[in-house]
Amino acid sequence: KGGRIRDIIFKRFRKPVYIDSDINCLMLGEMHHGSCKERKHLACISFDTNIKTGGIINNQLCVYPKNSTKEIDCLSEFQYSSIKQYPESYKYTIDELEYFARTYPEELNDPKHEVWENIGIITGRLIGILFNNYNPEVIVLAGNLSKFFETVMDSISTYLNIFHRSGKDIISRIIPSNNDNIRALGAAVLIP
Repeated sequence: KGGRIRDIIFKRFRKPVYIDSDINCLMLGEMHHGSCKERKHLACISFDTNIKTGGIINNQLCVYPKNSTKEIDCLSEFQYSSIKQYPESYKYTIDELEYFARTYPEELNDPKHEVWENIGIITGRLIGILFNNYNPEVIVLAGNLSKFFETVMDSISTYLNIFHRSGKDIISRIIPSNNDNIRALGAAVLIP
């Protein structure tokens, strides 16, 4: 399926081409070319029309074990079974964020809409869960979380300061993605 696009890109740039999910390409792009250079452990949360989480531990993408996904041999986002601490809360939190993405698509374009306070609180919970499981050096927020970073950070910070003993430390690790369009970056990442 991705072979044709891989060939087209390879012919144009004469560099190795890997087809992968947009969240993984975003993380690889941030790690090799963006604001996460020199980092070995990072987590990423993207909130757009759907919710995606991913991570890099010891410079390696956290991926599904082989044959456990529809896209066999494709690197992929965090899987439910990789969350050892608070797995039910992780699943519930992802479901909540997906509910907001489906229910309020128009409101998500307005950074002043009250829905962002709720999204920030729920994202704060998700960040806490990822921190407890992976202790990333950096937590990258992408998609609308990056686009409206200042808006959601108030709610994320409030949540983490109240409900997580390491709240201030976690908050200092959160950054917005430099990429405005996760799907564009998801198309291809050229790594030297």
